[in-house]
Amino acid sequence: MVAGNRPRRGGREDADSIAMRVPAARAGSSMKLEIQWEGDAHEIEHHWFRLPELSTLETAQVAGEEFVLKRVPLPSAPRLGYHEIRLYWMQEPELECFARARFIVCPKQALAPQGRMAGVALSLYGLRSKRNWVSATSPISSV
Repeated sequence: MVAGNRPRRGGREDADSIAMRVPAARAGSSMKLEIQWEGDAHEIEHHWFRLPELSTLETAQVAGEEFVLKRVPLPSAPRLGYHEIRLYWMQEPELECFARARFIVCPKQALAPQGRMAGVALSLYGLRSKRNWVSATSPISSV
């Protein structure tokens, strides 16, 4: 599954859909999209779709089996964070889970720092201890 306005990897807060490949033999089925939002294990959002009503982006043959790429709409405002998505075939009398994925929604653009910034960087190979070649009398040996 890929998220976005067009098929691509990752998800952004402005993404309006995910692309999903399904066997062409199941393209007439109905499915359920379930999103478990990060932070609250009990907050699950449910959406039901009939695959023939979803737009087809492309078709492909893999090992002699035909697949279709469908665009599955997302809720109007996906929340930033690490979420869980599950897709189910609507099979009476129960649901059959056919896909599960981590759904990561990130900002469209990283926050730009304001003003000047400073920090400390230390390369791991620059780290010294009494056990390595630095002499015990060296000022850096106390690190």
